[in-house]
Amino acid sequence: MMASYITLGRFTLSADMVSAFASLLLSAFLFKYMKKERIGDWYWNSFFLYLIVYKFSYMITNFHLFMNNPMSLLYFNGGTWGQVLAVVSVAIYLYGVHRKRPIHIESFSSYLLFFIIYQLILHFCVQNFYAAIFELIILATFLFLFFKKRITYQQMIIFNLVEALLLSIFNELSGIKNLSFVCLGLFLFIIGIRRDENP
Repeated sequence: MMASYITLGRFTLSADMVSAFASLLLSAFLFKYMKKERIGDWYWNSFFLYLIVYKFSYMITNFHLFMNNPMSLLYFNGGTWGQVLAVVSVAIYLYGVHRKRPIHIESFSSYLLFFIIYQLILHFCVQNFYAAIFELIILATFLFLFFKKRITYQQMIIFNLVEALLLSIFNELSGIKNLSFVCLGLFLFIIGIRRDENP
């Protein structure tokens, strides 16, 4: 999917960032509403860690450009390798959190909720309405099962695979960002499973 932007008055914002912030807040709200409990701090910390590493990795991936013009950091990010570094940083952080205080399998469900809503909003912002309809159906099904407490480990894996399938159809699954998010979801699922098997 090509980079798209949203114009609000005099401001031009990345559709990707708008979708990420909106889904971050909305998924946390829905999680709290359905589970009657606040989502873990790891959720917010992971998101802001990703942003910080992705942004400031520009100093590493484009060292010479940054040294010649430090102000360029305000306008650019780390690009593809910045995304890789950000995802790896989040994975390391989550593993550290898991070792100190094991993350429940619910972490995977909250991640899935974020990712589905993110894809829904992003497709809507870039006017990819066919993909948005598919994401809306997936979201409705996920929320129904989650609210009824009928969702299982196997079903969550299926949701993750369906999202991967949609990415391969409407976007590019092989893209670093998309593939990284899918892998991060599976990582969360694995450490959640290990926690539940070894309480």
